[in-house]
Amino acid sequence: MFSVSPAFTETDSDNIVAFRPKVETPLVWRQLADNILQHRHEPESPKWLSEIVYLLMAARRCNVTLHWDLIQKFAELYEQLTDILQFRTEEYPRLLHIALELERQGMPGQVAARMIDWIRSRELVGAEQSDDRRLYVSWLFWQRNTSALGHAEDQALVGRLMRRLARADVFAQLPMGADLARGITILTAMGDVQPPSMAMIQKSVENGLFYGFLADDPITVGRLISVCHLLGMTVPQPIENYLFRQVSRLRFDGALPQEADDDLMLLFAAQPAAYGAGLGVMQLELPTGPFSAHLPLPNVSPLREVTDVLRGMSQSRSGDWHSMRAQIEPQLSFPAFNRLHTAATCSGFDAFFEVFARPYERL
Repeated sequence: MFSVSPAFTETDSDNIVAFRPKVETPLVWRQLADNILQHRHEPESPKWLSEIVYLLMAARRCNVTLHWDLIQKFAELYEQLTDILQFRTEEYPRLLHIALELERQGMPGQVAARMIDWIRSRELVGAEQSDDRRLYVSWLFWQRNTSALGHAEDQALVGRLMRRLARADVFAQLPMGADLARGITILTAMGDVQPPSMAMIQKSVENGLFYGFLADDPITVGRLISVCHLLGMTVPQPIENYLFRQVSRLRFDGALPQEADDDLMLLFAAQPAAYGAGLGVMQLELPTGPFSAHLPLPNVSPLREVTDVLRGMSQSRSGDWHSMRAQIEPQLSFPAFNRLHTAATCSGFDAFFEVFARPYERL
């Protein structure tokens, strides 16, 4: 599925790993670009813009240089970005992101600078209600050596997010792995993940990874594996194997029905994870023309089964995995038992379970 290029070059600071192969445009990127631009979603819709962003970001994080003929496929969109911005203002972060990625790939023009001036003139970033959105746009502005909020607000934002990302307990109990991965990736790129917070943030990543694995959520697992590479963490081999096994299970069918969803996002999550592990870039056999990607539906939900068992326990519920194991495992279906058993073989699981089991006095 993956091949490795022999040539090495230094990459950008927000790439998955420095000194990874410089990769020429794989055929799969051309096929994905054609499909996304022309066939999958209504042009200018949130889904359409999101998939373009993910495609371009996967290229950045895997050090893929897009050939000029592929860049030209985005030329019409690039020229329309400022007009779209005025009438789809709520999409300004993704529109700006597309402009920045295309320009860094060699698209001639100053569209990103004009968009930044327009966004600043309307104080759109300060009006955001979400710190996650503020961070996202701050990172986009930072790439052009400018601040979206001003120094004091930037520092306050980073402080709030660092405190949240260091809450390892939260990421063992809630499906917030995608937010965790995005926040750490951006803050690491900007140099704001400092050593005093690193240990707790790594524990958050570890907990989020176990949660995503038990929840049978390969997209979140892929994103967090990429974060592990960024932070120099060891990825549990069984969880990495799970991710790539899920990619191998993808089936490609005809065009995506209008407004429908599929599992194409798994490719964008898994590719940087594979690249960070030194496995190269995707070499998939994709259909010609429009296509959609689908994972077979799971028969069980390991996370839900384990949670139901824990909730049904009396005051004897404990956070000690080794004392609870004999009570939990006999009540699970074989797939859920197998997933939990696999997770329990990984370093860090005991600490995850201690929080996940909610072994506290009942409310």
